[in-house]
Amino acid sequence: MADRMSTPELSVIIPTLSKSDDIPVTNALDEQTFSDYEVLLQRENNASKARNTGIRKANSEKLVFLDDDSIPHPNYLERASALLDKYPAVGGHIQHPQNSPLAEVGYDFPEAEGPMKEWIGCNMAVRREVFEKVGGFDERFVHGHEETELAHRVREHYDIYYAPDLVVTHSLAGTIREYLEKRYRYGKLDPLLWDALGISNFGRVMWALSPLELGNNSFQGTAIQVTAWIVHRIGLVSSLLLSQENTPSANIPDFE
Repeated sequence: MADRMSTPELSVIIPTLSKSDDIPVTNALDEQTFSDYEVLLQRENNASKARNTGIRKANSEKLVFLDDDSIPHPNYLERASALLDKYPAVGGHIQHPQNSPLAEVGYDFPEAEGPMKEWIGCNMAVRREVFEKVGGFDERFVHGHEETELAHRVREHYDIYYAPDLVVTHSLAGTIREYLEKRYRYGKLDPLLWDALGISNFGRVMWALSPLELGNNSFQGTAIQVTAWIVHRIGLVSSLLLSQENTPSANIPDFE
């Protein structure tokens, strides 16, 4: 890790609720091939706010975002630094742990390196100039959809580059139950995301009715995906039934 008296090449920002610094991601960072970095553990009950606080505190122009249970591969930081020399915004590849109950449910990534539409908050690398241009994470999104909303604003000015060799190991959730609870929560947040992205009523209907793309999963993986798709829609319907007329205004900090 970089000397605190020097300016590090990378600032690694990690939202967490853990009171301990001894967590999976920090243990993995100790094994990196790259040492010129600082770690900012931000303890907030709001992932967007935690990341924004980390951006303010960071001493580097190159910012890396990981979750507290992300396991970056040994050359991760070395690769992130090199990528940020070329691209202002980068999303990496995520793989499940082999023993994960969700190993049969794949993440959705492009087939090859190049521009990507969305990224995932447990594996992002961004130059500070991007946040100075578009603002930070919208703090209305406490945990869920925050990186999707940010990607929408970023892509108005920059390409987001998908790097398949920037790899972390990270499970969608610890258990199938936790995964379904997450999908329900995301469904409840969909209307807020639609408002943030300016999606028309027709677009909202088309999204809600969009068919499930199953891919080439096993029977177990397919069963989990189908159940998650249904649970997500239940969350969406419950949000629409209980929706308030006044949507909270965007809460995006300015980093200019």
